[in-house]
Amino acid sequence: MTLGRSRCVGGEVVLAQESSYVVKPRGVPHAFFNAGPGTVRVMEILTPGGEFEGCFDEYEEIVSQEMSSEEHGPR
Repeated sequence: MTLGRSRCVGGEVVLAQESSYVVKPRGVPHAFFNAGPGTVRVMEILTPGGEFEGCFDEYEEIVSQEMSSEEHGPR
């Protein structure tokens, strides 16, 4: 579900208008990006859960480290 304009890339470009849904079948490469000037919010539901859940924890750690480096400058 999206809030704002975004696009899902998975072999084709799909414009997802506000409050729309995009279904991504398992195994299909995909990405989300903001195609408009406003803020985009995306809620992703993964089912069934499992191994992939740890990916978000790893991503959060990487982004947190990068943001900390930007705030405090190079070490």
